[in-house]
Amino acid sequence: KLPKLSFVTNDAMGNLGFLKINYEFENIYLIIWGGLILFGLLLTAFSKLKVEDEYTFSMRLNALLWAVLVYYAMFIIFYFFVRGAIHDLYLQYNWFLLLIIYELRFEYLLLSSKRSAYKTEHHKFSHPDDDQQESISGHSKH
Repeated sequence: KLPKLSFVTNDAMGNLGFLKINYEFENIYLIIWGGLILFGLLLTAFSKLKVEDEYTFSMRLNALLWAVLVYYAMFIIFYFFVRGAIHDLYLQYNWFLLLIIYELRFEYLLLSSKRSAYKTEHHKFSHPDDDQQESISGHSKH
């Protein structure tokens, strides 16, 4: 059993307690792993890229807005429409969820911007006659 400091407690009878030390069974490995995962997500979410400019800032802002909207939509769905073990599991892991959604969206935006930049660069150096011959013959020279 580990000592656990609780600022506000509520027992089975509904009595409130303030600043109590409880000796409850807590799995220390879950606490350590949860803290490490949260710390790692915070580091990766807010670390600088090699090139940080206004476009990157707007992508970060877009990803954060999108993540907050998806997070609260999921929260409303789980709060009103889901009960039981799935609801408990969601409540247990929802503090990772916002950062995970943000990371996934930001990486998707980075990947799509790199792809569009590659396509723009690729078409900028191609000869205009190549595109016409491709459309006529149906075969690519590349």
